[in-house]
Amino acid sequence: MRRGLSRCLAGAGALVVAGGAALAVPTAGEGVSVREFRVHQVDLRATAQLAGVLRAAVSWQLYFGASTAVPAGGTADSDVCATVPHPAPGLGPVSALQATPGQTVTKGQVLARADTTAAHRALDAALQDLAQAQALLADHRSVAADTGGTGTAAEPAAAAQSVLGPDLDRVAQGQQRVAALQRTVADATITAPADGIVQQVGTAVGATPDCRTPVLVLRTRELEVHAQVGGEVRGRLQPGQPAEVAVPDAAAQLTTSVIALPLSATAATAPAPVSAPWASGAAAYPLDLVVPDPPAGALPGMPATVTITLEARPGVLAVPAEAVRSDGAGTRVLLLHCPSPGRAGHCRSHPVPVATGITVDQLTQITAGINPGDIVAVP
Repeated sequence: MRRGLSRCLAGAGALVVAGGAALAVPTAGEGVSVREFRVHQVDLRATAQLAGVLRAAVSWQLYFGASTAVPAGGTADSDVCATVPHPAPGLGPVSALQATPGQTVTKGQVLARADTTAAHRALDAALQDLAQAQALLADHRSVAADTGGTGTAAEPAAAAQSVLGPDLDRVAQGQQRVAALQRTVADATITAPADGIVQQVGTAVGATPDCRTPVLVLRTRELEVHAQVGGEVRGRLQPGQPAEVAVPDAAAQLTTSVIALPLSATAATAPAPVSAPWASGAAAYPLDLVVPDPPAGALPGMPATVTITLEARPGVLAVPAEAVRSDGAGTRVLLLHCPSPGRAGHCRSHPVPVATGITVDQLTQITAGINPGDIVAVP
């Protein structure tokens, strides 16, 4: 691109022209020094570089008898004890843990078990009590149904009829007790609610589970990178734009794309992008990019650098931005003609109208007005 300073030689990096030459801004009696730039095709790519952090797309806090799904950026229920009764009545200590942090599991896989010895004993007793209550109810119904007799036959029937209400209550309570204990036995096994990775084991074998500490925390294998963008970058985002995610702690380079645009700004100030000077501004828009197949070393909480390609123009003509001049008369560049290479003072110049495109890294795309091989003056 830019070349070093030299006298007006063929292919030289700069030229020194006498004051009488036809320059755009000649200085009478003095030489005017400019640099030359030979027009050629380049690949222009406008990017925004953002600081981000990896996090799980979804995580689950798993208890005996319940699981709480937490989406990325969300928080777990602060009082699970108040929303779900834990542990279930009669549940014993943890008897087996079949998962370790970092382990990949599949939906339905058994992850933990709790001891159900006491629960089974209580269930057997509850089933016997329920059977007795049901038998007594059946006897009283049979006696109460015998209303055809008179005298001494009617009196037992009336007595039986009077106890049907308590009998029904006793049976209903027994059924509730049996159902609760059956749920306790069923809840003594924790299975994976989805394919994922064990992120944390919160309870040891032999410990009594409670509602304040999840037995296990499971997360999706799929990660997302969370970043924030300023208002100007937000205005240039489009679904489908490619993005590269660098995770230094995992020595990983991941690829993804913009799927959804951030809709509302947050109160925080967006981090200043490294290579996007247009991204300044107080408004900060949260941007989440899905990383569907991260390497094993990429973990939630790791910092990441996101580079989003906002525009790409491969194989276009471009010149240094300072070579382009715009005013009320239009946009132009100064085209140089040096018919006698090697001889100072023999270069001529004249302004040429041009049409421009994007500007990236101090290079401005030229869409019309000059051709490959032309030489333009750079102040």
